[in-house]
Amino acid sequence: MPPFDEFFAYNFEGSVSGERQVLQQLLQIRPGFLGVHALTVVMAVQQHDCGTAQREATLAFAAACVHDRPEALRRIGQMAIAYALLGDRDNTVAQLGKSANAREGQILYLKYDPFFDAVRADPRYVALEKRIGLI
Repeated sequence: MPPFDEFFAYNFEGSVSGERQVLQQLLQIRPGFLGVHALTVVMAVQQHDCGTAQREATLAFAAACVHDRPEALRRIGQMAIAYALLGDRDNTVAQLGKSANAREGQILYLKYDPFFDAVRADPRYVALEKRIGLI
C-alpha cells in the first residue's frame, strides 16, 4: 500500500501510532519530502496540537487549528475541511454538497474522514451521504 494511503487508513481508524509509524518511514525514505510535513499537519490539527501545525506548515489547517477563520479561508479557499475545523456546520455541509455536485473523488471518503465527525448527525449531512450512495 502506498504510504499516503496507509497514513489515511490509520487516520480514518483513529490510530495515531500508525500515522506516526508511516511518517517515520516516509522520513527515512525521503527526508526532504514535503508530503511528510502536510501529513504531520493533518495529524497535529486532529489532535489540536496547534504548535506543531504552525511549525510544520503555513497551511489553512494551521490557521483553522487556532480558529483564525479569515486566514484559514484565505489559504484554503471555500473548502469543507476549513469550515469543519472552524466549527461552521452550515458552510461545511454546503461545501460538501458542492464537492459532491462536482463529482470530486475525495467525496467518497466523506463517511470516514474524521474532520467531518462534528457534522455527522446533521440531517443535511446524512441526506448527502444517502444521495451519493454512502448509506
